[in-house]
Amino acid sequence: MLLRRLTQHLKEQNWFAVALDFLIVVIGVGFALMAEQWISDGQKRADLIEAESNLQDDLFRSYFAAKERIALAECRKSNLRELGERLLEPGETWEPIHRSDSDRDSGLAFPAILRSPSRPWGSRIWEAELGRGTFNALGAERRGQLDAVFSQGNRVLRRQDEIQNAQARLKALGQVTEISRADRLRYFDIVAEIDQKSFFLEHIASQIVTQIEEIGFDYDEDELSELREQLIAVNNSTSATYGECRKPPVYPFLELTASPDDKL
Repeated sequence: MLLRRLTQHLKEQNWFAVALDFLIVVIGVGFALMAEQWISDGQKRADLIEAESNLQDDLFRSYFAAKERIALAECRKSNLRELGERLLEPGETWEPIHRSDSDRDSGLAFPAILRSPSRPWGSRIWEAELGRGTFNALGAERRGQLDAVFSQGNRVLRRQDEIQNAQARLKALGQVTEISRADRLRYFDIVAEIDQKSFFLEHIASQIVTQIEEIGFDYDEDELSELREQLIAVNNSTSATYGECRKPPVYPFLELTASPDDKL
């Protein structure tokens, strides 16, 4: 209808009416674009809020995994030192190691003789939403903090897989009764490799803990209560698996200590 009016006014050379119609069109288009931008900005804000909320779980998983690795450092050093010293002993006689007897090994034909946590690190949510531009609205400082945490997590995940693979190469030590000198030294090299990579992993885990505590968590009281219950259950399992060598982790934002006797 407006187009017909504009055409008619042009034929009549009613320039005031033409200008008025043109102004109406411009204002209408401007309001439409503003409304579209407002809706788009609102959706971006909603996407950002949802993505940040989902990141809380990824942050906590990385925080817990880092705390767990640090708590088990003494266990790791003690077990590797004991195994390394045995491998450096003279002779070819070998007493098979039967260290692990848990439900986690029930599906294996040859149980592990060394155990270390295998946890999720990093965040697919962060990587996916970062690629979509969802986090562009975050401040540079916060975006940098989150990127540092999850980038470190990806490095730890790769190192964790390497440690798991190296531990699997030691399974023969739970089966054989004789080992040549050359094989003793070969297995010792594997133990030393695990030791070095575990030390590196624990070092990064300490950095991740510091970074996440600087970022902080945004849980309400119900969510905090649920997390406390989860940590109690996990602590029971971890204490039973690794024993008293495990150093009790502290969770300041939950105001609790995961003690060996599970009194959280």
